[in-house]
Amino acid sequence: MRTHASVSSDTHQTFNCGWRVVNTLVLVAVVSGLSACKSTDRVTSERDPMPEASSPTADSRDAPDRVWSDNPLRMRDATLRFDASAWDAGEHDRTAVDEQGRLVVASPDTAYPASGRWTSPVFEADWPVTELLPSMNLDAPADTGVRMLWRLRVDGEWSPWLDLDGWGDLTGTGRGSTTDFAHGTVEIDWVELNEPADALQARLELVSFDAASPDARRTPAVSHLVGVYSGSLPADVVLAADSANDNERGDALDDQTGTDLAVPMFRQGRNGPALAPRTCSPTSVTMAMAFHGVTLDPRAVSEAIYDRRYNIFGNWARAVAFASTHGLHAELQRFRTWDDLRDTLASGAPVIASIRFEEGEFPSNKMKRTSGHLILIRGLTDAGDAIVNDPAYDEGGEGVVYKKEELARAWLAKGGVGYVIRKP
Repeated sequence: MRTHASVSSDTHQTFNCGWRVVNTLVLVAVVSGLSACKSTDRVTSERDPMPEASSPTADSRDAPDRVWSDNPLRMRDATLRFDASAWDAGEHDRTAVDEQGRLVVASPDTAYPASGRWTSPVFEADWPVTELLPSMNLDAPADTGVRMLWRLRVDGEWSPWLDLDGWGDLTGTGRGSTTDFAHGTVEIDWVELNEPADALQARLELVSFDAASPDARRTPAVSHLVGVYSGSLPADVVLAADSANDNERGDALDDQTGTDLAVPMFRQGRNGPALAPRTCSPTSVTMAMAFHGVTLDPRAVSEAIYDRRYNIFGNWARAVAFASTHGLHAELQRFRTWDDLRDTLASGAPVIASIRFEEGEFPSNKMKRTSGHLILIRGLTDAGDAIVNDPAYDEGGEGVVYKKEELARAWLAKGGVGYVIRKP
């Protein structure tokens, strides 16, 4: 079945599922001139989602670049992508593919609301899966909506269909939705398993509350569905960071000419007192969209991305879905190495990175600590350090340089989740 959808995998282009605010503490900006995101904007549970054993030890600081910037969590990822060429490989239930290759509602005019369901084939995973990071691109006119669900097979048994939220008007459609089961849970917008899965499957539910006839009815339309699944590398796989003979490769990468994309600066502190402390994600999305020619008010972007179910502005999947509603291609990706970042920037796309760090881990950042923050990486210096537009700065923060090893520790070692927004 794998031939029916675009599937890619790369040991070095993965991310450990998201780290977005795990604590219930309120983050207070410790330096004047910052409007840091509150940690309560990413509340999931009391536990730390990164096991101690997965993190490089403090003794590794004698070679920080090679430890933190080359897959510090030792994860591998594969990406399932569904689009115009893949919809018909799945099961249509009152859905169809329109002339633009998008999945749409195709229910008869005798039903209200008009609804449809599409289910993907079952995909056998290439390795034991412990995390799933999904996203989708769509258009949802007024009075329409799309819900995204996934399920995973553990020990021969399927999980229930897990509700990873959706977009648009979903009034009354989420009754009985499930976000946890015996072997894992939905951490707002990604799935974390406590036992590995060996297969996975996706489902989309589309609804239209437009009572017009089918040929005139407004319908949601899904152009892309993406799922990044992840698992640990085998113990015998040697990474560059583990090799004492890999200095030449690291030096060569750092000697490459840097790049700096002309991404305009927006500051979350100017979104108004109600929004400023919590809107690093929509403000970063506003910057990326403006770079691609779609200029919007970051306050309007914040209101659109706001997740009413979890009372947050930092829902990763909603952020990229919003960008897609304005004609851009956007998806969540896992970044495991600095090379992944370098390649994406070289392709002409900035990267919005989800970071968190404790005091002393990120000295080049003016904040002492954060349990959840989004920044836009727009380039790299000739030395390989990151050039960033950081929305938390009330003044400055445009083109600020963050040290490679420090940002890698706050990002790659904390899951490596990134939004990548492009022109289609």
